[in-house]
Amino acid sequence: MYNEYIEEVKKYLINKYKVHTIVLYGSYAKGNFTDESDIDILCFYEGYEKLHDSSIIMDKQLDAWIYPITQSRKARDYIHIHGGQLILDNRYIGERLLNDIEEEYNKGPKIKTDEEKEHLRNWLNKMNERTKKRDIEGNFRYHWMLKDSIEIYFNIKDMWYLGPKESLKWLYFNDEKGYDLFSKALKIEASEADVDNLIKYIISL
Repeated sequence: MYNEYIEEVKKYLINKYKVHTIVLYGSYAKGNFTDESDIDILCFYEGYEKLHDSSIIMDKQLDAWIYPITQSRKARDYIHIHGGQLILDNRYIGERLLNDIEEEYNKGPKIKTDEEKEHLRNWLNKMNERTKKRDIEGNFRYHWMLKDSIEIYFNIKDMWYLGPKESLKWLYFNDEKGYDLFSKALKIEASEADVDNLIKYIISL
């Protein structure tokens, strides 16, 4: 069923967009997909516009980004597809791109300066205080802060941020305390203390 589905997606993208390069990434590439998972695809074609396709194919949601071939050079722009699988490479740029991504990934992200990290810590601290107003703006800032907090965690630790799924998985295996704090703070019924504890922990890194 999996191979049949990938072939259907491949044929669909070739027929509709005339793509010559297709990379499968995310949960389908890593083998940890569920029935609710989107199929994450990056393609290149000879067109001039960046396109997106969220069609339903065989009852599954497609999340395909179609880029002009001229945008295939900068590997750092595509770090999020690290670990991807090449399923079409008619112009021989897909293998090069994945190799370049692997090389860039191994170099690590651009390291933030101490001043930049301190700015992130101060931002978290100020945002956390502003959330306690409990008005509509404070509530908005509350969700904004929680959304950005995990990326800030990885920025401070000089690590790639690869999205919530991969990041939470990394926390589970590598930072038991951090994972526990995020788990509590991200619950709908999280208390003010749960959120405070998470923010204090990130600031202390």
